[in-house]
Amino acid sequence: MAERETKRAGQTTPSAPADFKLETQVNGEKEQRADAGEWIPAFLATLGTTANVHLSCRQAGVIRKTAYKWKDEDPNFAAAWKEAMEDATDLLEWAGRRRALSTSDKMLIFLLQAHRYGFKQTHEHSGPGGKPIPVSADVITIVDDGEDDENQ
Repeated sequence: MAERETKRAGQTTPSAPADFKLETQVNGEKEQRADAGEWIPAFLATLGTTANVHLSCRQAGVIRKTAYKWKDEDPNFAAAWKEAMEDATDLLEWAGRRRALSTSDKMLIFLLQAHRYGFKQTHEHSGPGGKPIPVSADVITIVDDGEDDENQ
């Protein structure tokens, strides 16, 4: 993937590939493509690099509703969607790894914990002194006295 880098506040961050172009609007002609599924390759290619459904839909010229409908109704498309998201996550992980190796000790620690040591974080909530959280089971009863009925 040809990738540009931009400088922001003294940091180098990855940006969209140089050949990435975003359609600015969805017109009637492109919406007709939705029925035939001709938009799918552009959608999946963009999703595979951005992990962003909104941008992928704009690039492919379809609305989000169309993409999600296809995902719900077509198991092959749903599997391709999942694979594209995995590809985008791999790219994100690679960007994090590069950053960890060059500038960020904290990022390096997180990546090592996740990949080398299988570190998993859990959060437990408890009440005072480690006891269960007290739960109140107050019940409100509404009594209809019939005063507000219009048919009286």
